[in-house]
Amino acid sequence: MTPMPDPPHSSATSRLPNLALVMALTACYFLFARASLLLAFAHSNATPIWPPSGIAFAAMLAYGYRIWPAILIGATFANLATFVGNGLAPDLGTNLISVLIGSGNTLEAAAGVWLARYYGCAYQPFSQLQDVYKFALIGLAMCVLAAVLGSGVLYLGGLVSWPALPTVTLTWWVGDVAGVLLVTPTLLAWRPAQGNYPFNWRAALALLVLLGMIAAIFARHYNAGDGDGWLPYLLILCVAWAAQRYAQRGASLCCLLIATGAVLATLRGLGPFAVGTLNDALIGLASYVVLCSVIGMVLSADDYERHRLQGPMRSQNAAHWATLMAGIALTVVVWQLVALSTERRARDQFDARAADIGERISRRMDLYASGLRGARALFRVEAEPTRVQWHAFTEALDIRNSMPGMLGLGYAALIPNEQREQAQAQIRQHDQSDFHIWSLPGASPGPAAGVVLYLEPASGANLRAFGYDMMSEPIRRQAMLEAARLGEPVLTGRVVLVQEGPGQGQPGFLMYFPIYHQQAQFPRGRSAAARAWQR
Repeated sequence: MTPMPDPPHSSATSRLPNLALVMALTACYFLFARASLLLAFAHSNATPIWPPSGIAFAAMLAYGYRIWPAILIGATFANLATFVGNGLAPDLGTNLISVLIGSGNTLEAAAGVWLARYYGCAYQPFSQLQDVYKFALIGLAMCVLAAVLGSGVLYLGGLVSWPALPTVTLTWWVGDVAGVLLVTPTLLAWRPAQGNYPFNWRAALALLVLLGMIAAIFARHYNAGDGDGWLPYLLILCVAWAAQRYAQRGASLCCLLIATGAVLATLRGLGPFAVGTLNDALIGLASYVVLCSVIGMVLSADDYERHRLQGPMRSQNAAHWATLMAGIALTVVVWQLVALSTERRARDQFDARAADIGERISRRMDLYASGLRGARALFRVEAEPTRVQWHAFTEALDIRNSMPGMLGLGYAALIPNEQREQAQAQIRQHDQSDFHIWSLPGASPGPAAGVVLYLEPASGANLRAFGYDMMSEPIRRQAMLEAARLGEPVLTGRVVLVQEGPGQGQPGFLMYFPIYHQQAQFPRGRSAAARAWQR
């Protein structure tokens, strides 16, 4: 078997200047490539469908190899514009990468045309079932070339890491396959030479019904376990009806509208394909588009053959059609079972990891609480430990190594407002000459202040916290009062640490453990008996 020659062109096509044709196709490829990047998922360049691959394949099938410069130039400039848009300078490296990726896109289309001619399905690829199957296999094979070459160039250029290379290659290949199997049949089917189908009120009504079904299925949120993931496959019945009623033109238009609705909905977080990770959404959506396109081509070719054949051959083709529908139903069922199984495994893995993280956090909190309980024992021995004693105690605990993540272990005394001046003077006399009780601007101090007196390690950013009235801040005050009421360690909500300088605002949390007067009576009067807190 030998490759077939270039197809004959009409006189109108022959009169079209080669340069004008190349320029028109270059602009078309570039514009569709740039527009296709608008279909990328947020914060990524991953697109579920890459229509330029289908445009390039259809153009080369229609006009022959002579239009290869249009694909190369359009792809090169589209990739270069993408790099510049991502903040990369148009230097020698990005120019070379763009040219190599454009070469891969050109070779992809050329390889597809060569295979289509070699296997005899280049001129009317949708008139026989065997030609449709050949066309689908050719689409799968030709897209490997651009995916492998393009992702390899990105890896060698340092734009893709080795662990991410398989994912990038698979994403590239799936997007190109979806573009070829969706766009190429549509462009070839709607050529003027393929005949004309009148647009009457029945066609308009069918179009409205299809658009309504697309909106009803894709324009809503889905949950992982609601069991409605099969709804998009109802649209396959619309593809089958369009193929039977309007042949390849109807089927291709139907597939194009379904794919457009599915892609736009998924990009907005709607529809069944928006459930799960980005990679799952990408693969699932592209696979669905490919399935619809292949089914449309198969049913169109089968309907064409059934009308062409007579007698037993026609009944045999009907049996083929029934077998195909049964195979499609089985594919959908298996697909859903695999998706549910994958989702269940992913959920189980997430639950296991979440439980493990929760257990680690719980152990870390218990570790912090044990440190505070040990510190309270110090106050049972020494009612008013000095700063030196507190330093010696925390140094023995070795909090940097034994309690990782803790910025400091402190002591805050409850000082009534009428004793503020006396307390400040006493502390200035014995510990810090510049000590003063303070609160943040806009704070609302209460009848008593929870003043940070000791905080170890007493260095660096921790020095800013000395004298801070924690009772003046609502989140801290609530946790301190709750700890005094319960007599147990209590965590605050998310707070901004005062150890940070103005405008930095590093978030964190505090754990409070109350210290009571030794003469306190429990359980009554627990809150009133609190005299200090450890944090």
